[in-house]
Amino acid sequence: MSKRYNTPHRDRIIKTRVTEEEHADFMERLTAYGMSQSEFIRQAITGATVKPIITVSLVNDGVSI
Repeated sequence: MSKRYNTPHRDRIIKTRVTEEEHADFMERLTAYGMSQSEFIRQAITGATVKPIITVSLVNDGVSI
């Protein structure tokens, strides 16, 4: 008899590519927190602080200095 879990049915898959360094950091965190990859990502999604990326560019407004 297989185990039954009382969890929501999950049928969506998320894939991403990371650098070797990012992967090592990810795996270290999993070990430190004692979590599976899936649980870590779920926790990050629900408790994440979003940091915006600000792009700055020089604008030539026709003023000579």
